[in-house]
Amino acid sequence: MTVTLQNISSVADAPAQPIESRGGMLVQVESGSNWIGVLGVLVFLASMYIAPTTAQAQTVYHVTETGNASNDGSSFADGDAISLQGALSAAGGSDEIWIAAGTYTPSRRLDAGDARTATFEITGDQDGLQIYGGFDGTETTRSERDPSANETILSGNINGDESDDSGNAYHVLVFNGGGSETRGIGNDIANNITGATVLDGVTVAGGNANGPSTTDGAGGGLYCDGTGTDNVCSPTLTELIFTGNAAIPNYTSGGGAIYNDAQDSGTSSP
Repeated sequence: MTVTLQNISSVADAPAQPIESRGGMLVQVESGSNWIGVLGVLVFLASMYIAPTTAQAQTVYHVTETGNASNDGSSFADGDAISLQGALSAAGGSDEIWIAAGTYTPSRRLDAGDARTATFEITGDQDGLQIYGGFDGTETTRSERDPSANETILSGNINGDESDDSGNAYHVLVFNGGGSETRGIGNDIANNITGATVLDGVTVAGGNANGPSTTDGAGGGLYCDGTGTDNVCSPTLTELIFTGNAAIPNYTSGGGAIYNDAQDSGTSSP
């Protein structure tokens, strides 16, 4: 299944003074003297000066199967490429993550005591982060990638046993834009996940949400947490394939591919 979700001023009572053009600048000449009111012009110009703003720099993190979390991700080369988990830990809302073809399993746990809570988590604190799969590792621009030819798989098969899903991660991906006193997954996040956050061109597979809690029984592929008043989980999901994900089928959980949690007056709508 493919989901495509896309300058004039005046001074009162001042006597009129002659205006001349000198050096391309209009200046006021004091009557009966050679004094030119350049100082006043400079003060006026200074008051109009607006300091240039500096846009937050964008970093592109290049991810490969053999990438190292300690690398800077500046290219797909072996000495530069970063791991996906490392890139997610380092990236902010103005950044992009480019993932080369291959299979990636999560290692960061939401609960240190439960290996199956390992997941690829994106939070509202990273809103605006854009993640793209489908690279062959030679591209220098995003437009060069070809997701159909370079399958990028995010897998919940954390135990490495393709014949037994019982030990797979509860959720391959977690988008965490919420949390309330009674509901939610991971840490409570004040910042929302909006459509500026993008996931594009990957296959999500092997999540098995059959855990003991309500949250761990839902969203085997992706759990979108927008629980709590004014919280939002609404990322942009494009060109995705969800396959082989499972969840407990009941009225409080479910959603083998995606579970949208908007309880307690939240919003969850990828």
